Amino acid sequence: MKKEEIVDVPVSELGVGDVVLIRPERKFPQNGKVVEGESFVNESLLTGESKPVHKQTNDKVIGGAVNGDGVLRTIIERTGEETYLSQVIKTGQTAQESKSRTQDLANRAAALLFYVACNSRIDIFLSLVFLGKHRNLHSLER
Repeated sequence: MKKEEIVDVPVSELGVGDVVLIRPERKFPQNGKVVEGESFVNESLLTGESKPVHKQTNDKVIGGAVNGDGVLRTIIERTGEETYLSQVIKTGQTAQESKSRTQDLANRAAALLFYVACNSRIDIFLSLVFLGKHRNLHSLER
């Protein structure tokens, strides 16, 4: 909105301090604060909250949440990398990229166990073949 007239603007052009009119059943483009209106907001995909949350003047809203039946005017407080959704994505990527010490230790132990098991099977097979008892190995025929 510019000077009380409603103008459609691409999300990429929104900046901090812009006032945005959020119509019913529409997503919030960025993080902000409600300056006018009252509505229930569905934040379940972002916060896990199972029920819509009531929002009114001075309440914070999260970019990506879905407005309910009311109309809200919000002022943009955060955009781009500063938004809640961007922070959640960044935290998830960091967690996936880093391995814990316990996970590294478990991977090494599993590799060691695999090689020990394979080597013992090969050793047993070779010792039975050299001792001439390989003719009675029915498990090899199955």
